[in-house]
Amino acid sequence: MTRVTWQLGMVAVFCGTLGACLPFPKGPPCTQYWDQRSPGTVRFILDNQSGGPLFFRTGCGDTPRPELRRADGTLVPLAAEHESAGAPGDCAITCQDKQSNPAVCMFAASICQDGFFRLNAGATTTVSWERLEFRTRDMPEICWAASAEESCTQVAAADDGTYTLTATAFTTCEAGSAAQCECAAGQQTCMLDGSAHQTEGSATNAASATVNVPRDGEVRVVFN
Repeated sequence: MTRVTWQLGMVAVFCGTLGACLPFPKGPPCTQYWDQRSPGTVRFILDNQSGGPLFFRTGCGDTPRPELRRADGTLVPLAAEHESAGAPGDCAITCQDKQSNPAVCMFAASICQDGFFRLNAGATTTVSWERLEFRTRDMPEICWAASAEESCTQVAAADDGTYTLTATAFTTCEAGSAAQCECAAGQQTCMLDGSAHQTEGSATNAASATVNVPRDGEVRVVFN
């Protein structure tokens, strides 16, 4: 899932009716499209027992971003509370936002570059999931603050059930110098210098684990 860093530039607001300018989302039946709160957190512990360092892409954040799939194999678009749902060039807002914000807006946006996270041999790091996902919804026209669009994105609680978590790491790192692929002395985990990356075709190490929601509050993913 691509994350986007948004820097406010210009906002052009066109209100055809008073309703399009209201600062609050609409009530029933539109409340079913509001962003949902986290029902709890699952901790994914990535445990490096491979005997060598592992390197993970992080997207815009500072932790590895594993894949989570449902029992039928479909990918879960992981989300967090209050997280923007947009892509470059749109308003980066959810269905709830679009019940109060005009549909026309302009933002100066820049796409986040992948970070690179090092996990030393024998070390662990934790990735937390708030049991939320992005879902595409067909919100009825009455709920839109401005002109209705084809669909919008809601932050929604993931269904109960069994999921498979897979984390993939690179076993090598490339950078301008070897030191840029290293953590500082005494650190077992770290975000690396911005030049650190992997080369095409680099070897990977993947590990998976099963998580049962809501029973499991913590799952260990072991890399051998």
